[in-house]
Amino acid sequence: MPLSLLSKDRFLGQQPTASNEGCGAYTVLALLDIPGAPSICYVKFYQGDQPRAVLNECVGYLLAEAFGFSVPKYGGLIELTKSQLKNSPEWIPETDVVGWFSSDTSHPSIKHVVGWIDSAGRVAPEEVY
Repeated sequence: MPLSLLSKDRFLGQQPTASNEGCGAYTVLALLDIPGAPSICYVKFYQGDQPRAVLNECVGYLLAEAFGFSVPKYGGLIELTKSQLKNSPEWIPETDVVGWFSSDTSHPSIKHVVGWIDSAGRVAPEEVY
Protein backbone atom coordinates (compact mmCIF):
# COMPACT_ATOMS: atom_id res chain seq x y z
CA MET A 1 0.00 0.00 0.00
CA PRO A 2 1.58 3.35 -0.96
CA LEU A 3 1.99 6.10 1.60
CA SER A 4 -0.81 8.65 1.78
CA LEU A 5 -0.33 12.40 1.99
CA LEU A 6 -3.26 14.09 3.71
CA SER A 7 -4.09 17.78 4.10
CA LYS A 8 -5.46 19.31 7.29
CA ASP A 9 -9.06 19.13 6.02
CA ARG A 10 -8.80 15.30 6.23
CA PHE A 11 -8.52 15.53 10.04
CA LEU A 12 -12.07 14.93 11.29
CA GLY A 13 -11.39 15.02 15.01
CA GLN A 14 -9.27 13.84 17.89
CA GLN A 15 -10.35 11.01 20.15
CA PRO A 16 -9.94 11.32 23.94
CA THR A 17 -6.67 9.35 24.06
CA ALA A 18 -3.27 11.04 23.67
CA SER A 19 0.18 10.25 25.00
CA ASN A 20 3.71 11.54 25.15
CA GLU A 21 5.55 8.46 23.95
CA GLY A 22 9.26 8.29 24.56
CA CYS A 23 11.40 11.38 24.24
CA GLY A 24 9.81 13.99 22.06
CA ALA A 25 6.87 12.16 20.47
CA TYR A 26 3.25 13.17 20.96
CA THR A 27 0.63 10.64 19.81
CA VAL A 28 -3.10 11.18 19.30
CA LEU A 29 -5.91 8.88 18.27
CA ALA A 30 -7.86 10.61 15.51
CA LEU A 31 -10.52 10.10 12.88
CA LEU A 32 -8.97 10.78 9.48
CA ASP A 33 -10.81 11.03 6.19
CA ILE A 34 -8.62 8.72 4.16
CA PRO A 35 -10.15 8.91 0.67
CA GLY A 36 -12.79 6.23 0.43
CA ALA A 37 -12.30 4.99 3.97
CA PRO A 38 -12.59 7.27 7.04
CA SER A 39 -10.49 5.52 9.69
CA ILE A 40 -9.38 5.76 13.29
CA CYS A 41 -5.62 6.26 13.18
CA TYR A 42 -2.73 6.97 15.47
CA VAL A 43 -1.05 10.25 14.55
CA LYS A 44 2.45 10.81 15.90
CA PHE A 45 4.27 14.14 16.07
CA TYR A 46 7.96 14.63 16.83
CA GLN A 47 9.77 17.64 18.24
CA GLY A 48 11.52 19.92 15.77
CA ASP A 49 14.95 18.72 16.85
CA GLN A 50 14.10 15.23 15.55
CA PRO A 51 13.57 15.84 11.82
CA ARG A 52 14.54 12.31 10.82
CA ALA A 53 11.93 10.68 13.05
CA VAL A 54 9.03 11.17 10.61
CA LEU A 55 11.25 10.05 7.73
CA ASN A 56 12.18 6.94 9.73
CA GLU A 57 8.46 6.12 10.14
CA CYS A 58 7.97 6.32 6.35
CA VAL A 59 11.06 4.26 5.52
CA GLY A 60 10.21 1.65 8.16
CA TYR A 61 6.68 1.24 6.81
CA LEU A 62 7.90 0.84 3.23
CA LEU A 63 10.73 -1.56 4.13
CA ALA A 64 8.52 -3.71 6.36
CA GLU A 65 5.99 -4.01 3.56
CA ALA A 66 8.70 -4.77 0.97
CA PHE A 67 10.06 -7.59 3.14
CA GLY A 68 6.61 -9.12 3.56
CA PHE A 69 5.85 -8.03 7.12
CA SER A 70 2.27 -7.16 7.94
CA VAL A 71 1.82 -3.39 7.98
CA PRO A 72 -1.21 -1.20 8.71
CA LYS A 73 -3.54 -0.78 5.77
CA TYR A 74 -3.04 3.00 5.81
CA GLY A 75 0.08 4.94 6.65
CA GLY A 76 1.43 8.30 5.65
CA LEU A 77 1.84 11.94 6.48
CA ILE A 78 -0.73 14.52 7.51
CA GLU A 79 -0.34 18.27 7.84
CA LEU A 80 -2.17 19.89 10.77
CA THR A 81 -2.17 23.08 12.80
CA LYS A 82 -1.80 23.24 16.58
CA SER A 83 -5.36 24.54 16.86
CA GLN A 84 -6.65 21.20 15.54
CA LEU A 85 -5.01 19.30 18.42
CA LYS A 86 -6.36 19.19 21.97
CA ASN A 87 -3.92 19.51 24.88
CA SER A 88 -0.86 19.43 22.65
CA PRO A 89 2.57 19.99 24.17
CA GLU A 90 4.15 23.44 24.04
CA TRP A 91 6.73 22.31 21.49
CA ILE A 92 4.08 21.78 18.78
CA PRO A 93 4.40 24.92 16.59
CA GLU A 94 1.47 27.28 16.05
CA THR A 95 2.06 26.98 12.31
CA ASP A 96 1.64 23.82 10.28
CA VAL A 97 3.10 20.60 11.63
CA VAL A 98 3.53 17.27 9.83
CA GLY A 99 2.74 14.02 11.61
CA TRP A 100 2.99 10.34 10.77
CA PHE A 101 -0.28 8.39 10.84
CA SER A 102 -1.10 4.71 10.68
CA SER A 103 -4.28 2.68 11.00
CA ASP A 104 -5.13 -0.87 12.01
CA THR A 105 -2.94 -1.28 15.05
CA SER A 106 -4.02 -4.90 15.45
CA HIS A 107 -0.75 -5.91 13.79
CA PRO A 108 1.96 -7.16 16.14
CA SER A 109 5.01 -5.01 16.62
CA ILE A 110 7.93 -5.97 14.39
CA LYS A 111 9.90 -6.34 17.65
CA HIS A 112 7.62 -9.29 18.52
CA VAL A 113 7.67 -10.75 15.01
CA VAL A 114 11.45 -11.02 14.81
CA GLY A 115 11.83 -11.97 18.47
CA TRP A 116 13.53 -8.85 19.83
CA ILE A 117 11.05 -8.73 22.72
CA ASP A 118 8.75 -11.35 24.21
CA SER A 119 4.97 -11.09 24.61
CA ALA A 120 5.40 -9.42 28.01
CA GLY A 121 7.51 -6.65 26.46
CA ARG A 122 10.84 -7.87 27.86
CA VAL A 123 14.00 -7.95 25.77
CA ALA A 124 14.45 -11.49 24.47
CA PRO A 125 17.37 -13.30 26.15
CA GLU A 126 19.14 -13.93 22.87
CA GLU A 127 19.21 -10.20 22.02
CA VAL A 128 22.76 -9.09 21.31
CA TYR A 129 23.76 -5.47 20.90
